[in-house]
Amino acid sequence: MTDLSTDRIGFTYCSAVPDKDRGLLLMASIVIPAQGGAEGGGHAMMLPVDQARAFIAYLRKGPQWAKVASENKVGLFSKPIGDVIGAEGYPEHLSIKFVSDEQSKGSVRIEHVLGGVTNAFGLGINPALKYAAQAEYVLETALAQMPESAPAEDAEKSKLFE
Repeated sequence: MTDLSTDRIGFTYCSAVPDKDRGLLLMASIVIPAQGGAEGGGHAMMLPVDQARAFIAYLRKGPQWAKVASENKVGLFSKPIGDVIGAEGYPEHLSIKFVSDEQSKGSVRIEHVLGGVTNAFGLGINPALKYAAQAEYVLETALAQMPESAPAEDAEKSKLFE
């Protein structure tokens, strides 16, 4: 994973956090270790179960949608996940973009807008698939351990995972 504002390389980490008001939340994090004299840092996106499932499904579509974008010279295609949970009242928006330009040859970009500032991270297709698998494992394990946190089944959303 590359932080597109600094070109520093990081890695992904996921955990599940129960929230008394919003149920189970997936914390999809990006950790940027200290590099080249710069301090380390990180970024986290808090997603309720339905948005977490959309996040996972869109990451999994990376190979297919990046190829479609490349073959049709779309350049950049965005799939918004929507407004996500913000801290301290700041508006947040999360989207996954599928990129097919001369530099990337097909990649995935996660954009998280927080308080009007865009945090953008780039992933190759294989790292995007690994991030999806990591997020799904954490989410489904947490739901199995805390079934009361699972939202009611939504037949339309379930189709994403067939």
